[in-house]
Amino acid sequence: VSGNIVGWYWANHFSTIGIIGMNEACLNLLGKDITSQEGREFSIRVLKFIRDKLYNFQEETGNFYNLEATPGEGASYRLAKIDKERFNHIITAGKNEPYYTNSSQLPVDSDEDLYGALTHQNELQTLYTGGTVFHCYLGESIDDPLIARRLVMKVAHNFRLPYFNLTDPIYF
Repeated sequence: VSGNIVGWYWANHFSTIGIIGMNEACLNLLGKDITSQEGREFSIRVLKFIRDKLYNFQEETGNFYNLEATPGEGASYRLAKIDKERFNHIITAGKNEPYYTNSSQLPVDSDEDLYGALTHQNELQTLYTGGTVFHCYLGESIDDPLIARRLVMKVAHNFRLPYFNLTDPIYF
């Protein structure tokens, strides 16, 4: 394979930078979570700062970068565990096992209703330049497809979220 073909292939890729634990960053730095006005404003400033830095990196290097709402998965537990071992006073999510909340999402134990959660995440989610999804956690299943359709239309017309889904509750 010639160098031109290989170089061209990589010209279509980008490096992804993501955030894990914005809620816990707010708790540790501000003493308030991401649902507070201060936490939300801080999160917006941080996302804009990172996005601007990535734009500058792109201009300097010619490489593509994107800012993604990182789901975290295993990394959220691993990083929180390492932080707890090194800095035992640090605030993490989780009572028995430490973890960090995904990206700039609301904490798992948030009592925001769907409208409040959508309103809160509306500006945050639009600051990402890469992958992001807002999960509309429903308290119950929607059996009528027309009701689901209406809800999707309401969210799509009233919010600027790049991607969202309706998530039924899971019972164990």
